[in-house]
Amino acid sequence: MNVIGIDAGATWIKAGLFSPELEIIKTVKTASGAGRGIKEYIDSIAAAVEKLGVSKVEAAGLALPATLTADGREVKYAGNIKGLTVGSRPVPVSHFVPGLLNPANVAVENDANCAALAEWQKRRGEGRPEIRLLHLTWGTGIGTGLVVDGKIQYGWEGGHLPVSWENPVPGACGCGSRVDLEARIAVPKLVSLARSKIEGLGDAKEAFKNILDQAEAGNLAAGEVIEEALLWMARGLLAMSIVAYPDLVAIGGAAMSRDWLLADLRRKAADEASGYLADALKPQTIWRANLGNEAGMMGAAILALEKS
Repeated sequence: MNVIGIDAGATWIKAGLFSPELEIIKTVKTASGAGRGIKEYIDSIAAAVEKLGVSKVEAAGLALPATLTADGREVKYAGNIKGLTVGSRPVPVSHFVPGLLNPANVAVENDANCAALAEWQKRRGEGRPEIRLLHLTWGTGIGTGLVVDGKIQYGWEGGHLPVSWENPVPGACGCGSRVDLEARIAVPKLVSLARSKIEGLGDAKEAFKNILDQAEAGNLAAGEVIEEALLWMARGLLAMSIVAYPDLVAIGGAAMSRDWLLADLRRKAADEASGYLADALKPQTIWRANLGNEAGMMGAAILALEKS
């Protein structure tokens, strides 16, 4: 059986061909075109599937950076896909399925939920079956998903959690908010902030890596950008955890790509916690995600197998 998992992110479309045992056979990657509109984005999804070179697809899953309706039939909005803003008319999920695939045979889900499911499954396979797993992907946006006993929980949009009502940021999040976590610390926001303080960061692909390099080297301005971002993330995690009470928090993405970032985040979570917050989120339950860039694809493939 050919199983395809597609992680159709806001920046990159990543598609993978998997065995029924979820072993990766082949992966491809292409730019998403999401910033140019829905048509370009869908064309990019189709291009990624074509690159896999599979003549017959028996099961496919599609992970979208979007909020779906509770029944999973429509996309309500997607802050980082042009034309899918809050308040726009919902779009049937079948609209995003490329012509090479049969929409009736494609499982569609939020990308952060797919990543969370994949992370949960991996830990279960390693003999670590945490019941409640909160997963975050901290990159172009802040995707969040909650899995409880192997089941995706609907409605988790922790990246859009309001965290700074009294101090809105100058530029809005893709969803239109100026007070949510993503508006404050998504990687493009951090790069923009750093450019006002640090010269020579390079192009968009290299800028954040350069910020981390300079922070490690002792650059005070770079260090301040990262320290403030970790502080806001710690506060956001505490707010999410008082509702989710996770057994484990797994964080992936560019903003958690180095060991010292995890150590600093844990310290800040401990410093900011008191009362019920200290019970809801213990620093030792925060970890870097295991699956990296493969999580969304793998989660989509898991859902495809469940649907087939």
